[in-house]
Amino acid sequence: AHRTVISGFDENFTAITGANGAGTTNIIDAIVFVLGTSNWNRLRVVNAKNLIYTTGQAAVRKASVTIVFNNSDKSNAPVGYEKFDQITVTRQIVTGGHSKHLINGHNATLKRVKNLFRSVQLNVKNPHFLIMQGSITKVLNMKPPEILGMIEEAAGTKMYDDKRAEAMKEIVKKERKVKEIQTILTTEINPKLTTLKKQQQEYYTWLESKRDFERLEKFKLAFLYQSAVNLKSSSAAGIKEKEALISEIAEKTQEISESLQDLTQSIKGLQATQKDLFSSELTALSEQAKKIEKKVVVRSAEIKNKEEDLKSELEKITELEESLASLEKGIETTEKKLSAQKEKVLAGEQLKKDKEELLTNLHNQRQAISIGVLADEGKNLADLLMTTEQEAKNAE
Repeated sequence: AHRTVISGFDENFTAITGANGAGTTNIIDAIVFVLGTSNWNRLRVVNAKNLIYTTGQAAVRKASVTIVFNNSDKSNAPVGYEKFDQITVTRQIVTGGHSKHLINGHNATLKRVKNLFRSVQLNVKNPHFLIMQGSITKVLNMKPPEILGMIEEAAGTKMYDDKRAEAMKEIVKKERKVKEIQTILTTEINPKLTTLKKQQQEYYTWLESKRDFERLEKFKLAFLYQSAVNLKSSSAAGIKEKEALISEIAEKTQEISESLQDLTQSIKGLQATQKDLFSSELTALSEQAKKIEKKVVVRSAEIKNKEEDLKSELEKITELEESLASLEKGIETTEKKLSAQKEKVLAGEQLKKDKEELLTNLHNQRQAISIGVLADEGKNLADLLMTTEQEAKNAE
């Protein structure tokens, strides 16, 4: 393929002529291609891959068309492109059919390219944008609505109608979404919020009850602690006395044991030397030994008695400890009974108050009866007496 350069385009009207096969139609195809068409029938190909020239050069893998627009007239410049003197639009297609669009050398989407051309009344989707051979007669025979559509497209108002239609569709979608959200709020979220608020209120009530319970529990522990301290103080003195008695008994026991050992050693010495003594002396010593044995028996009995007294004192201490534990349990039981008695007292006070009010009413009614005046005009004297007796019975 040879590069062909065409120059000298007019601002208002340009005609490109040539013999059949000279490639004049390729210029129209290139312009329509860069404007963003996706109708390959207009470009006289089956698909995008047929636009890439491959005859004789297997290395060609893309086709590219670039149009440079003169943007010196800022009053007619597209919106957003007033600062550019030229606007370059490029479209490339590579092997595989992938398209790439560029505006002034920067990547752009197909939608952005179409919006650029539509802002200057160039809409490639308009069926009358490109009028091929044989279509002139069809244009001349158009009906008024079709002519109006072509004029709107040429004037650029069609673009805004299309945008309006798209905006209306989007509004319908958003309204449908809003209705769905409102339905979800009504059927799911609001009931959950109501349930959560109820649970929150219950939680706050539980917290208040818990604080009251903890406060009463602290009072209870303080009372039990003080009671235990008082009981411990009163028991400590008795325990000290018992410990002093035990120490005294232990000292006496130690003394008796030492005396017993001394006596035992004396007996052994006497027994060792009794063979060498005279019979008279032996008799005296025997008597003395008997006396000593009696003393030992007495001392042993005293020791046994002291041991029994010590055991008894230890048992008393154990009983005292058990009594202390039982006393603590009794305090706890008494506290529970005290709480129940408080509730009964409160209920009795309320009942007493109700009785007093009822007796006051009965007294007033009896006074009214005695002077012939009734509280209710619709009742007679017999009915009032019956009512008064019934209320007195209920109060009892």
